[in-house]
Amino acid sequence: MGMIDVSSKEVVSREAEAEGIILLQAGTLKRIAEREIRKGDPFSFAEAAGMAAVKQTHLLIPHCHPIPVEGVEFHFDPIPGGIRARCRVRALARTGVEMEALLGVTLALDTLWDMVKYLEKDAGGQYPHTRISEIRILEKQKGSVSGRKTPSDHPHVQQAPSRANFAILSVSTSRTQEQDSAGDLIEALVRSQGHHVSGRSLVKDDVDAIRDALHGLLDTEALLVVLTGGTGITPTDVTIEALEPLFQKRLPGFSALFTRLSYDEIGPAAILSRAVGGIINGKAVFCLPGNPNACKLAMERILLPEASHLAGHLTPH
Repeated sequence: MGMIDVSSKEVVSREAEAEGIILLQAGTLKRIAEREIRKGDPFSFAEAAGMAAVKQTHLLIPHCHPIPVEGVEFHFDPIPGGIRARCRVRALARTGVEMEALLGVTLALDTLWDMVKYLEKDAGGQYPHTRISEIRILEKQKGSVSGRKTPSDHPHVQQAPSRANFAILSVSTSRTQEQDSAGDLIEALVRSQGHHVSGRSLVKDDVDAIRDALHGLLDTEALLVVLTGGTGITPTDVTIEALEPLFQKRLPGFSALFTRLSYDEIGPAAILSRAVGGIINGKAVFCLPGNPNACKLAMERILLPEASHLAGHLTPH
């Protein structure tokens, strides 16, 4: 049995909040309150672990879809004999985010345990007092976004096929097709959202080779072409140089948004990427870095949520 197809569902706002409790000894709770935990602030580490878990839910739970998470919030409150953790997740998506919230709060609680386990062990190295319990969904919400259009609200999306056609071009002199992890990731993400992959190629870092391969993919049914690799600043990074003269229209919003999201992930190093997007021969072409994490960010947060919208603009009416 394959993954459930959610491509026919509407992209709407989704929210879910989960909570759970960790029971700890009084001495441990006192040390936490007095900031005397030797590994550092347990809540900061728990929040970081929980956020990482939310972002990777689809990699850990087989039937969960990749979801472009819009926001995650954690709260940690003292209770008699323990700490209550809450995780709230927001997204614009075709499916709910309750699994993300549950996994987030679970990993946060696990991290709290790890931070204080040296205080919780008894003489035999056991944990007779420590418990994680009552993990549950407090609430989930689904609805349109007030004052903001989701991708599926646009008239072009209503007229476009729900499944867009993509093509993928990987640019690398060092990688083979079998080693093309970025291309594999992009294809998996595209297919997981119910879209098609009409063509895929891998070429070396050469201007003519890149252009020839791109023209071959533009001749397929693909309306969106995603390139990965060659967007950096080394002498061998020539993807942008190959495509720059071919763009008939530029999409500067893509570059600006990708840089903004990248900054949240990697900080000022985001300036080293020259990711761009534009229109070539009536097709939308996007150039992404060769790093799989960067590709995942661009696909989940920008391109896949807008795939139907883009297809609506590019499909002849």
